[in-house]
Amino acid sequence: MARELEEIPGVGPATAGALTGQGLGSVKKVARAKVKQVAATPGFGEIRARRVRDAARHLGSVASKPKKKAPKAKKTKAKVKAKKKKSKR
Repeated sequence: MARELEEIPGVGPATAGALTGQGLGSVKKVARAKVKQVAATPGFGEIRARRVRDAARHLGSVASKPKKKAPKAKKTKAKVKAKKKKSKR
């Protein structure tokens, strides 16, 4: 699991080991953690903890982002006019 953590920018083998020691052994766990939980890791301050946590969130959202649906067709002017005429009757 430490290898997985090394995908997070700014996390190398030593940092991954420290995060795992804090119970944050996956990108998902780091992404869901509070800044104070990550900051409790040796070698982390609040700023670094926030950066690593946010990078984990971004990494997780990119990996699990669902595909977007095709946009709906726009109504043409003719269809809008026809609908207005129909509603006036």
